Amino acid sequence: MPKSPLLKKISEYLKQSYFGFHTPGHQQGKGCGKVFQQYVQHALLKMDLTELPGLDNLRNPSGCLKESQSLAASLFGAVETFYLVNGSTVGLQAALLALNSPGGKVVIPRHAHISALNGLILSGGIPLIAPVRIEKTWGLPLGVSPEKLASLLRQEEHVELVLTVQPTYQGLGVAATLLNDVVKEKGVPHVVDEAHGAHLFFQKRVPLSLQKEQADIVIQSTHKTLAALTQASMLHVNNKRFVTPVRDVFTGFSVQFNDIRPAEQVPVGYRGLENDFRSRCHQFLGVLDRNLKIVVKSAHPSRKKFVCPFFNL
Repeated sequence: MPKSPLLKKISEYLKQSYFGFHTPGHQQGKGCGKVFQQYVQHALLKMDLTELPGLDNLRNPSGCLKESQSLAASLFGAVETFYLVNGSTVGLQAALLALNSPGGKVVIPRHAHISALNGLILSGGIPLIAPVRIEKTWGLPLGVSPEKLASLLRQEEHVELVLTVQPTYQGLGVAATLLNDVVKEKGVPHVVDEAHGAHLFFQKRVPLSLQKEQADIVIQSTHKTLAALTQASMLHVNNKRFVTPVRDVFTGFSVQFNDIRPAEQVPVGYRGLENDFRSRCHQFLGVLDRNLKIVVKSAHPSRKKFVCPFFNL
């Protein structure tokens, strides 16, 4: 039987043995734990199951999925963690629906992902666009400076929430503590698109992680820079006040956001990630730290501040 066009192209690609500088973070399985690798190798199709007794339901988890999400919350220091099987897109939209009322003002940076804009359409929010600094040589966005954000919040009344992107999709950003303190001073909820920064929670050298700073709601694409499967993301709630509103959105709008019965490989991949990090966290941090040093030391002197302004090497 001839191969399908897609299988043919994937087969051709795999034969090249490329080393990918792209998502997903597990790099064709190299970054996955051995136990999860063995399950996938020997039972991938058998794991493709539906709603069966004991396998739980993502719309209202009460068994193994609830336990797994609790373990994830413990790992990332969250009050509660929700699994997302349609990427960080649904997390951003769910957070906006949970916390933004129709007509409510939402501060959103100009470089925010289109899913955040779609979330505002769903919630009926009014965007207040925050200016983003641009690196002059390459034209890359550097994020919103705490000073500019503070100025905007002083000028605007009745802001309902602030959405920030940290780090940018190029891995750049500002000191997370300063950014979070500005929003705290305003006294409004802080929702963070941390899609490209899940790994930053596990190190201290580069202070970019707003999950480490316990911003109110943080959405991470666990598949981008960690070892979860493609589309697997997490929404971390760090403020007890917002657990119920977020849960209500996922319960009431699960069909629009999360498939209530995702392929079992995706949530099992989360569990594999948690187990792997608990057992190999120090090894991961060592590799990450060495790579960060290489990036900064190899940068041209004129670009070191741009590559990462927080290093002191």
